[in-house]
Amino acid sequence: MKDWQKEYESKLVSAEEAVRKIPNGCQVHLGHAAGEPAALVEAMVANYEQYENVRVSCFATMGKGDFLDPEMEGHFFHTALFGNRQTRPAIHEGRRADYVPMGLYQGARSFADGTFPIDVALISVTPPNEEGYVSLGVSVCATRVAAKNAKMVIAQVNDQMPWTLGRAPCMSPRSTGSWSAPGPCTPSPWWSPPRRRRP
Repeated sequence: MKDWQKEYESKLVSAEEAVRKIPNGCQVHLGHAAGEPAALVEAMVANYEQYENVRVSCFATMGKGDFLDPEMEGHFFHTALFGNRQTRPAIHEGRRADYVPMGLYQGARSFADGTFPIDVALISVTPPNEEGYVSLGVSVCATRVAAKNAKMVIAQVNDQMPWTLGRAPCMSPRSTGSWSAPGPCTPSPWWSPPRRRRP
């Protein structure tokens, strides 16, 4: 067995166990859009009573957005870097969310220079290849920079995340907990493929 395999297997835990490592009062950043780690977010929300004043940021949540529900007040506060259907009601209310307009390139720069510090990055990755690399798949953009600069990375290992090249591959995550979660990437709840126009 290769050295990276031993380290990787020692970090495989359940989603529930992985998110227990998230400390109170920290800044959690979620992987972007279809790269949102649904199993980790669901485990975090299911155990919301264990958290106090955890700030959750993301560019576009495509999951259920349960961390925005009224009963989450005092446990989670959302910083939306992009407003969408799930986040707008809480933003308008002003008690459970706020809005910081920021482009992806601005987010990446802010994560890197410490203007927007990240304590915990929750991301989705592919299973590792033979050399121990994983890919961020469909969510590279600011997710890669957030993971690189976070104090802790918790990765959902998803065997249905497509392997992409460019800057997507990275070493097997230095995560407190990685959890193998077969299943599709997070789908958009409001988007459907456009119909073909007839000629």
